[in-house]
Amino acid sequence: GIARALASSTRSRTASVMGTPEYMSPEQWSSESLDGRLDQYALGIVFYQMLVGTTPFQGESMEAIYVQHRETPLPDIASNLQIPRAVQQVIRRATAKSQGDRYVSSGEMADALEVAIGRTPAEGGQPTQQ
Repeated sequence: GIARALASSTRSRTASVMGTPEYMSPEQWSSESLDGRLDQYALGIVFYQMLVGTTPFQGESMEAIYVQHRETPLPDIASNLQIPRAVQQVIRRATAKSQGDRYVSSGEMADALEVAIGRTPAEGGQPTQQ
């Protein structure tokens, strides 16, 4: 993912920002320690966009977008879209402002999403009985 590419890059990040602003995690903007949780953040933004039809944070400049990623809570998903609350919670946790509040790994995020859509990860993605 992006985290691995940034970690192995020899390019200086002090004068430039690497990534697409609408999907960049707060730590990616501020030269903090980067790991795979920034990919979770971007994926959470992609999930949000797939469900709502637009990215959650928009602005006239990169700085305006950054401020929203850093400070603005993820907008609620409209109730008329009927997205299960558990799916919304996965997206919210993946897009938490602090790395420490996100999933420990992408596997943990995938398992949470499987459970949120009614599947059991241990059964290879088979629907749960309800």
